Amino acid sequence: MESYFLYDGKCGICSWSVSILLKISKPSSFYISSLHSAFAGQLLDNFVETNFSKDEGAVYIRGDQIYYKSTAVLKVLADCKAPYAWAKYFLVIPEILRDLVYRIFAKNRSRLSKKLKLPCSLPKNLDSSRLISDA
Repeated sequence: MESYFLYDGKCGICSWSVSILLKISKPSSFYISSLHSAFAGQLLDNFVETNFSKDEGAVYIRGDQIYYKSTAVLKVLADCKAPYAWAKYFLVIPEILRDLVYRIFAKNRSRLSKKLKLPCSLPKNLDSSRLISDA
């Protein structure tokens, strides 16, 4: 079962998060790609969703299941090493509340990226074997 984490590659917070995910995840547990890549577009075409906007951030595809926003983040963390995998316990919080917090954070992530001076590109020293890009 192949899994893919798709992220908004347009802000420093997202790029920083991907570099952290690659460090804390189990080897070969999932692949990572920008939501704005052709690969992600083709992958998402396999799932019928009319209410999803690429500007809303995280998508996690595990086999034939697709997760969005806060659920995507918690599910991808669940597939990482402990103690990060324990984030799955936050799934007991109603999705409407988790997504509210997620939307507030997502709305302010660009401002936070600038304040923290996080670059919008991925570091060059990352293990790129699990990164899927169009280049």
